[in-house]
Amino acid sequence: MADRGGREISLLPLRQLLLLGLGSLCLALSAMGAHDRLTWVLEVSPILLAVPVLVLTGRRFPLTSLAYVLIFVHALVLMVGGHYTYERVPLGFWIQRALHLGRNDYDRLGHFAQGFVPAILTREVLLRRSPLVPGKWLFFVVTAVCLAISAAYELFEWGAAVAWVGCGCVSRDPGRPVGHAMGHADRARRGRRRAVLVGPGPRSAAPRSWRGLSPGRCLMSKRVQRPEVRDGYDRWSESYDQTPNPLVALDRRHTLGLLRPRRRERILDAGCGTGAHLGLMLRSGSLPVGLDLSRAC
Repeated sequence: MADRGGREISLLPLRQLLLLGLGSLCLALSAMGAHDRLTWVLEVSPILLAVPVLVLTGRRFPLTSLAYVLIFVHALVLMVGGHYTYERVPLGFWIQRALHLGRNDYDRLGHFAQGFVPAILTREVLLRRSPLVPGKWLFFVVTAVCLAISAAYELFEWGAAVAWVGCGCVSRDPGRPVGHAMGHADRARRGRRRAVLVGPGPRSAAPRSWRGLSPGRCLMSKRVQRPEVRDGYDRWSESYDQTPNPLVALDRRHTLGLLRPRRRERILDAGCGTGAHLGLMLRSGSLPVGLDLSRAC
């Protein structure tokens, strides 16, 4: 195609334009009504970084149709996880009920894509642009690249959490996603021959003496006014579900798996807080009742 001056204009193939348009539409829909806007931004940031690169290199170095489709599917996984947050994705609850799992395992799908898709892309690029041939060295380099991507993403999430909370943070399980990615990268190679963040509270609630300190030096100031327990929880209830907390993270990760609520079973959740467990138990078909002294209930 040429412009008015007779110069040739390079357009992306129809296949790539279709995936780009559909992906842009899905990205916009995922942003509408997202459970937590910061989580959405962090989860879709790889899409926002990768798409411009793919568009700029689409004519000079086009990837295979399989690679573009896998990138699109991976992007959908990230969009859905960013919209709901991984622990609340409806598909994960459906799989949990169907397979009688202990928790919502949608994040495992993200780990799979985080290892499998980069392995396919890395293998394709190396075979086309390097002297490597299928064999042990190609397997080693592909696996190393996938591990580096997973580790870099975990460090990015950790750094973003430190900047947002303004205090120390602990990874949900820093080695687990990387280990899953390594396993799925190996599966991709064979097929073709992949924090609950915790802190003292929201940034606005952190004492000024904490801000600017390194994670290891977040010390409680003696001048901080300490409210009574009930009054403190009443104040905290407005942002309780959005505040990273190690106890809440462990509670949500293990309690339902140990409880294993059954259909039509009556359950009393004493001290239910904002009712996070009540929704999960309702989805499992049980009949929960929540009780709490805080206004959040």
